[in-house]
Amino acid sequence: MGGKNFNNLLKRFSETIKNIPEMIKERGNEIRTEGITVVSIQNKIILSFLVPIIFMIIIGYASYKKTSKGMINTFEDTTLQTITKASEYIELSGSFIQTSVFGYATDKTIQRYFKGSMLNDPSETREFMDVQKVQMKAAQISNPFIENIFFIPKGEPLMINTVGTEQVGNFDEHMEEIDCEPIKPQWFDRHEKLDELLKLDKNGYILSCQLLAMKKNGIVIVDMKRSAVLEFLQTIDLGTGSIVGFVTSGGRELVVRHNKEGEIEEVTDETVFADKEFYKNIEGDGSTQVQYGGKKYLFIYHKSEQMGATTCTLIPMTVVTSQAKGIKKLTMIGVIIATVVAVLIGVAIATGIRNNMHSVSRELKEVASGNLTTCVTVKGKDEFNHLANVANSMIENNKKLVKKVSQTTSTLEKSASKMSSESNVLNEHSKNISNAIGDINKGMNNQAEYARECVERTDTLSVEIQEINRIVEEVEELVDNSENMISQGVDLVNVLGERARETTTITSEVEKSINELKETVSIIDEFASTILEISNQTHLLSLNASIEAARVGEAGKGFAVVAENVRNLAEISSKAAKEISNKISSIGDQTNITVERAKAASEIVFLQTEAVREVVNIFQSMDQSMEILFAGIKKIIVQTEKADTDRKDAIIAVESISKIIEKTVVSTEVVGNIATDLQESVESLHGTARQLDDNVTDLITEISAFKTE
Repeated sequence: MGGKNFNNLLKRFSETIKNIPEMIKERGNEIRTEGITVVSIQNKIILSFLVPIIFMIIIGYASYKKTSKGMINTFEDTTLQTITKASEYIELSGSFIQTSVFGYATDKTIQRYFKGSMLNDPSETREFMDVQKVQMKAAQISNPFIENIFFIPKGEPLMINTVGTEQVGNFDEHMEEIDCEPIKPQWFDRHEKLDELLKLDKNGYILSCQLLAMKKNGIVIVDMKRSAVLEFLQTIDLGTGSIVGFVTSGGRELVVRHNKEGEIEEVTDETVFADKEFYKNIEGDGSTQVQYGGKKYLFIYHKSEQMGATTCTLIPMTVVTSQAKGIKKLTMIGVIIATVVAVLIGVAIATGIRNNMHSVSRELKEVASGNLTTCVTVKGKDEFNHLANVANSMIENNKKLVKKVSQTTSTLEKSASKMSSESNVLNEHSKNISNAIGDINKGMNNQAEYARECVERTDTLSVEIQEINRIVEEVEELVDNSENMISQGVDLVNVLGERARETTTITSEVEKSINELKETVSIIDEFASTILEISNQTHLLSLNASIEAARVGEAGKGFAVVAENVRNLAEISSKAAKEISNKISSIGDQTNITVERAKAASEIVFLQTEAVREVVNIFQSMDQSMEILFAGIKKIIVQTEKADTDRKDAIIAVESISKIIEKTVVSTEVVGNIATDLQESVESLHGTARQLDDNVTDLITEISAFKTE
């Protein structure tokens, strides 16, 4: 924890050092030269002082860590020795108890008692029990670690103990509860059956040493006093917040804590060691750093091989490193003092340099702004004094130079102003001449172009008029042909209309004949039906005749033959009637179809007649339009011939104008070139005058910025 706090402090101190240049910058100690930020001399001096301080911090921190580690190792060794000695002390007390247990178990008188040899003599038994109780009390007084002593015989003899209860012991039940062997004393942390029998408080003892008699007819038990072990643990002071414990092999604990108020308290409300992972796998003795209650502790332990119990402690790491805090504090104080002294010295030195630099910089800024009447002054007799003298010499030389340039500039300004005025007048006249010639040249070029375009368009118009004349002649011829064709078409359409009317008449006659045929077919169909009915009656009559002939017998054979022939004739007639009826039905169907087609043909012929009539009307309208068109075309021909004559006269006049314009354009171009050269020369002269004027103005402005008086 101490190392962590020191690391945080060192980190904050480093951040403060890093922020020193920024703090100086905020106070105006950072200067700018021609837009480039430079670190001030004060910062450099302070940083140069801080470098050895940083190294001292690093060395101090390394020394602290090394010292802290060495102290931790020393503390671990010392504390481990303390815990080992405490465990050995408890083991020694346990050895005394073991010796007592072994002496009781091997005592011949006690063996006789376990054997039951005194049962026949009650007085001897009472005397023996009284003597043993006195000796038990003496053993308790001589060894403060003994809580209770029990002699538990097997069978009828009464149990002898320091509790004061005389009754038959529970030897068999107790042997079932423990695993005890003769001659070899063993340690247990509880005997619940015995506690239950004698109403004992199990918190009165912490361990119990037990030994089975040689003949296995009795057992000797001596309990280690819990309070004695607790008092001994309270005497082990390993620092504030440390925890010392005594843990049996069965998980029973005696734990004391040294709190911050210097008080020692027993921990009874929680299990500190027995159920923790860092305790479960320990062997022998040792130490390790563990987490307990969210904090770091040093865990040191020693396990007794004889008793199976462990003496251990938890010491806060802050206590372990407390001895190193003095070194850390001393290092921090030394570093802080050294830092403050170094910063003060650096600031004092840098302040003097900064003030002189500011003084020189301030006066040089005045010179840069044009004030040559200033004087650089610094404090001290160092290099800054020499720098001030050099700067003052430079200012004086610049002042002389500015005065000479100012005198020369006045004369130059007058000459430049006069030259600029004359060049302006000349430039203006040159521009007017050049513009006028340019306008004339442009107009003549436009006229020549228009004349050429007029000639070209007149030629094109002539060609187009000739082409129109030719097309009109062709159209005139086509109109004549069309008029003839229309006349022929009208004649043909009239003939076609006459033929259509005749076809309509014939179609009407055909339709009438088909209707008459249909009526005739209907009559024939009625005749066929009558024949079929007669045939059926004849067949029936022949059948009756056959029946009568058969009934008469031999006399009716001839009549039967006649009846058979009549029946055959009736069947033939019936078939013929059916054939006729079928044919008539077919003819009727065809006749109906023919009637429908005749009606359709009649309608088509009627439509054709109407169409022919409309075509005749159209041809007549076309004939009238063609006559009007022909008259218009004749007028176009007359006007075209007149336009062609005018076109020829216009071409001759335009060609004459074009020749005159071309000669004028050539002359104008020569004059324009001369004017252009003159304009360029004047503009060059004017530009030179303007540049000279600007230079003189700039020079006057620059010179006026300097103050020489």
